[in-house]
Amino acid sequence: MSGHDVAVIVARVLTLITTIMMRLSLLPDFNRWRKNQSTGDMSVMPSVLLYTNCYALLFYAYVIDDMLPLFVTSVLGVIAGGLLAFFFYRWTDNKRQVIKIFIGSFIVCLLVTTYATLAMTGVTGQSNSSQGSTLGCITLTTTVGLYASPMTTIARVIRTKTSSSMPFTMGVVNVINSFCWGFYASLVGNWFILAPNIVGFTLGSIQLTLTFIYPNKPQANGQVISPGANAIATIVFQVLTIITTILMRISLLPDFNRWRKNKTTGDMSVLPSVMIFGNSYGGLFYAIAIDNWLPLFATSILGVVVGILLTVFFYHWAPNKPAVIKIFIGTFVVCVIITTYNVLALAGVTGQSDSSVSTTLGFIMIAATCLMYASPMTTITRVIKTKTPSSMPFTMGVVNVMNSFCWGVYGYLINNMFLLAPNIVGVTLSVIQMVVTYIYRSKPSKDDQVASLTSDYLQDQGELNVVILSPKQGDYEDIGAKDYCKSPSFVVLHSPSRGRRN
Repeated sequence: MSGHDVAVIVARVLTLITTIMMRLSLLPDFNRWRKNQSTGDMSVMPSVLLYTNCYALLFYAYVIDDMLPLFVTSVLGVIAGGLLAFFFYRWTDNKRQVIKIFIGSFIVCLLVTTYATLAMTGVTGQSNSSQGSTLGCITLTTTVGLYASPMTTIARVIRTKTSSSMPFTMGVVNVINSFCWGFYASLVGNWFILAPNIVGFTLGSIQLTLTFIYPNKPQANGQVISPGANAIATIVFQVLTIITTILMRISLLPDFNRWRKNKTTGDMSVLPSVMIFGNSYGGLFYAIAIDNWLPLFATSILGVVVGILLTVFFYHWAPNKPAVIKIFIGTFVVCVIITTYNVLALAGVTGQSDSSVSTTLGFIMIAATCLMYASPMTTITRVIKTKTPSSMPFTMGVVNVMNSFCWGVYGYLINNMFLLAPNIVGVTLSVIQMVVTYIYRSKPSKDDQVASLTSDYLQDQGELNVVILSPKQGDYEDIGAKDYCKSPSFVVLHSPSRGRRN
């Protein structure tokens, strides 16, 4: 897999995550509408354009055969946009104006459906490429409209000198999402995706600038609709922690892919997989105790599911199953203890207050989180001895640095030391792993006749396996296809007589 292919995969994951966040970015505003039974001075345009843009993208994604991330996230957007528009109409004071916007959206969707149906059935006589270009122009317009929708009340913002009518969370996510989509589009060479996201990034940045220029003012009832400076920072890092935590939960997928291809886990330890599960399992109870459903509870559920799947496949392909079983047993015992305590504490059997229960669970979380961040370094002795970092999951280390930093800042903003403390340790341990990886990084040979084949693991004895090719043997790919050894230090050496003519 080339560097470009890896970059495309990373960009797809990032766009998938940030687009899901963008599709759900109006939920904080929806929650406010529900509590107040009113939409306030917000416009319905963000909800309507979320639906309309995603509806058009469904056809475009189908024509260009981009099922992931484009088609999948568009389906989510259609559902979310439709529901948000419905509830906006239910709680708005100006239903007549909302109906006019609904009619306009319906006409646009009808025109898109009519054209797409005729084009895909061959009535228009266009080629598939031409259909993609036409639908691309349509989605370019709707995407720019979506990114501009939070600013439909900009005249009111400037006049009233308060940004309460602009959905702040949607603005923050739009900046991140448009950047990721622009990056992805530049990699795949799609200008119909790149162009509107450049505009989106610009408009999102303008909205955030206006939010700081015109801070919030109390309303007539004394409520502040949009967040203050500290709340703004909290929302930003809440979004960032969700994104980086999702990345952290799936950070072992590159290693899983290698296990699957080689049918062995090599010299990696099972602890990173187990600790993703263990940390997330403990996080579920702690999130319930402190009433933190997003991001803590939601990302913990994902971690439990991913951790279980990774440990099952690790055991399936592990060369040393007895050692893995011992770690499984230890993890099971810890989980039973945590579950027993939580059930008793939450049921009131221990006689502790809610604050005392959350404190106890907080200390458990500190231990579990520190162990998770330390788990990639369980083979550091082997790394130093063999001078190769192949046993440490590199992707997990990189993501851990970003994730622990975001959680640390978020913990500081909400004044939760049980989130802050272990993530300070996490940043430190992850940076150490990155330094060790850099020190013992793989170095290509200066001899063009030596080709290093990365495989699973280095033998504990530090053996170097060498295959000598005769001049009659062709390229070393044929030899590399055979399972001669399973060492990352395996090299193929061509015979000195290679290339000579007799």
